[in-house]
Amino acid sequence: LKMEHTRTNCRGWAHYALAPEEGKTLYEDILLDIRDILERFCEPVLRQNADEIKQAVPNRKHYEYMCENREKLAGEYREKLGINGQGILETYGLVAERIRLLCGRPLEEAEKDLMGYAALLEEEILRQYGGVRKKDDRYASVFITEVGRHRKCFNMMADIFFAYKNTRAIEVVGNNLKLLSEKE
Repeated sequence: LKMEHTRTNCRGWAHYALAPEEGKTLYEDILLDIRDILERFCEPVLRQNADEIKQAVPNRKHYEYMCENREKLAGEYREKLGINGQGILETYGLVAERIRLLCGRPLEEAEKDLMGYAALLEEEILRQYGGVRKKDDRYASVFITEVGRHRKCFNMMADIFFAYKNTRAIEVVGNNLKLLSEKE
């Protein structure tokens, strides 16, 4: 609809789809229109997607830091928050309070704490409900699967960064953990 002077229109495309033998010329015109659409509109979309990926959190840097420092972070933040045998909901309650304080601060100031909270919650979920930690280098993601009897899956790093960027998500993450605790 944004293109001016197209060779074809949606009825022509539908006609070709129903009767391809009728139009080599129509087929060539469709291909030329698609090329024009891509040349005119694709670059801004690709740039926008690239910018979003560059600004995505957690990102590869966070993933690599988590892979290298997970145990140290979990221990440090367990001590920092005074976690000693509390249930997952109590632990998350303490983490949620801290995340609320971080919201609105620059990512550079908050990212180490966010990764520490994610590492702590991962460790607590594994300790309390079992599961298997997996890493996916291609997607730069750490997640735990087969958690509890219902074999749930959690990506705490993504959840914690999501909660930091969107304060309504703090309750969403908490509700997911509440469901886990109630079903077990």
